[in-house]
Amino acid sequence: MKKFKCPVPDLQILQPRGLSEQLFFRVYSGPTSIAFAELSRPSGPRRNIAAVSDNAGPGVSYCLRNIAVAQNYRNMGVGTALLDEVLEFCRSHRITRLYGEAKGETEFLKRWYRNHGFTVDAIDNIEICFEQ
Repeated sequence: MKKFKCPVPDLQILQPRGLSEQLFFRVYSGPTSIAFAELSRPSGPRRNIAAVSDNAGPGVSYCLRNIAVAQNYRNMGVGTALLDEVLEFCRSHRITRLYGEAKGETEFLKRWYRNHGFTVDAIDNIEICFEQ
């Protein structure tokens, strides 16, 4: 079992088995589900989410639709461990770009996403491009 840098016991993150239209990441502490992330492929031209940068280029893009941690497990590193796994998965599966929106406590989230390599624009769109 992979070790994560957070104090939650028996933390396990289940990744998707490969690429598909929707990707789900699930986080467990023992048998208890405590967090998840959902990514999806755009079905057509991106509508509500604008590109933050011009260097996205062609390739496989996914939208980070949702990342959520159960309230009792927040501020313990679970979300960071989950996002790190999502980014590692994207790199290992040759995804070229991940984008979405910072929703919720916006200032905290914008700083959190920037600390993970994302760019954030003035209307809270987030984006990270992976070198191939």
